[in-house]
This record gives sequence, C-alpha cells and structure tokens, in this order.
Amino acid sequence: MIRNSFSFRFGLLLACCVILGCSSDSSRQALGQPHSLDAFMADRPEAGELLRQHPALEQWLRKGWSRPGGGYRIQWSNEQPPHGLSAGTGIVPEDRLALIRISEKYAPPDQLVALCFETCNAQAHSRFEALYSKAASGTISRAAFVGAVGEAEYGTVLRVKDCVARLLPLPSNEVASSKLYRDLLEAPAEFAAYKEWSRSHSENYRISMDLAGHQFDDLQKGSSKQ
Repeated sequence: MIRNSFSFRFGLLLACCVILGCSSDSSRQALGQPHSLDAFMADRPEAGELLRQHPALEQWLRKGWSRPGGGYRIQWSNEQPPHGLSAGTGIVPEDRLALIRISEKYAPPDQLVALCFETCNAQAHSRFEALYSKAASGTISRAAFVGAVGEAEYGTVLRVKDCVARLLPLPSNEVASSKLYRDLLEAPAEFAAYKEWSRSHSENYRISMDLAGHQFDDLQKGSSKQ
C-alpha cells in the first residue's frame, strides 16, 4: 500500500494528501533501483552540479537522508509527481520507505528547494500520521483536519526557508528567474499572513485545500468499511 504525500508549489499552503491503494507496478519497480542522494544528482545533473557548489547544503541533505524520522528510509524516485505537482513524497508503509519525486520542469535551484522540502516532509511523517489517525477515527472535523495539515506543513516551510537562505544563496538574477526559490523567500513568517498571501499568490492554494479535504473524506470512508 502506498500513501502519496503530495507537496505543492510554494506560494500556497502546502497540503499533504493521502491516497490509499496498492502500490503501482512502476513504484514497485522503483524500489529495486538506486535511491540515494547520489542517484538524484545523477538523474538531475544540473541540479546535482549546483548542489556540489554548495557543500554545506549537500551535507545537510545527506545527514537528513541518513537519519529519517519515524523509522522510514528516504529514497529517491525519478518518476514524475502526479497531478502536475512540483514534488511529492510517496509513503510505502510495508517497506518503511518515503519515496521522493520532483518534477523535471523546474530549474535546478527550484529542484533543490523541492528536495529540501520533501526531505523535511519525510522526516515529519509521524506528525501527519497522527492527523490521519484522528481523521480515520472521527475525532477531528474536516475543517480542523485541513487546517491542521496546512499548519503542520507551514512549519516545514519555515524550516526550509531558513535552510535555503543560509545554505543555498543565489545571485539576484538567478533568484528572479526562479519560481519555488523566490516564492519560498517571499513567504510571510506568520501563518495567518501566509494563508492570505497564498490565496492571492496562486490558484494552487484552492487546489491544495480541496485535495486535503478529499484526503479526509477518503480516510473517513476507509474507516467506515472496516
């Protein structure tokens, strides 16, 4: 069974959506392929070269991948994330894996931003599992679930924002030509302001809220069938 934790573009509230079902054949095949950070750097050579130019960030990522939270191992998948998203983390509970996917269409700095975010998301998986359990047991309302997921991921936004600002400094012309990197640095440092900023900044805010709501509905339906 795979649970896909889909993270969305910066400039919106980053919601974490769970899809319950059997692992796809492609996901299963990916489990037998190289999954290290080195595999990411080989699959995405331009992003890999940029990462080599910032050894402190590379060290930060290697440390994060070597010490994942909740007993899950972080691995790389070169498959594209679904729904046209910038990135996503597929959770495979039976294998204790967190498979990170990042869209190829983004520039190297944006791919590294997404990689940092998904690394933090994978490390914080147990925090989201607690929310999923509440949704499945009916001890949290739909609105409260959507809000709690968004607030939890916003904590990750702040962590990644601090990391990227310190460990991946870029010249102003490269910042201006980026998307995820620029949006991350512009994100407000207060949750309520961030939500308002996201609503006006991108239509994906609405999409992320809708998907989080569908996630709650799926968890409720799954619980009622047991």
